[in-house]
Amino acid sequence: MAPDTLFARTPSLLITGDGRALTPNVVPTVFPGPLVPGMAVQPITPAGIQALLAVADAAGLLATPPSYELPTGVGIADAADTVVIINAKNASFKHDAYALDVTIGDGSNETEARKTLAAFVAKLADLATLAGDGNV
Repeated sequence: MAPDTLFARTPSLLITGDGRALTPNVVPTVFPGPLVPGMAVQPITPAGIQALLAVADAAGLLATPPSYELPTGVGIADAADTVVIINAKNASFKHDAYALDVTIGDGSNETEARKTLAAFVAKLADLATLAGDGNV
């Protein structure tokens, strides 16, 4: 991807330590569009953040990241990287997987590490449920 394209991409979710959850906002259908996409900000309680960290820990994401390389013999061109960065336990854990959102055949040739990361990312799509009732 061209650097210009990457600059315009905002995170799907950003949770700050001071209790904010930022997600992309609706973009108006006007031309030209906004220079920088808007972000929706929701409060998230400390209990909600701890619930997210517990799910990440259960998935093994609060440890040295494994290899997320594509299985041998699988080639995918021009896909995006999925990057999950978790700052916890006085450390930073960066999980970076190329073409994570692309299903390869029936999915049987995916690695366990990629399946685990994909499942965690899918859970993040429903932040309110993942964080627990009343925490977002």
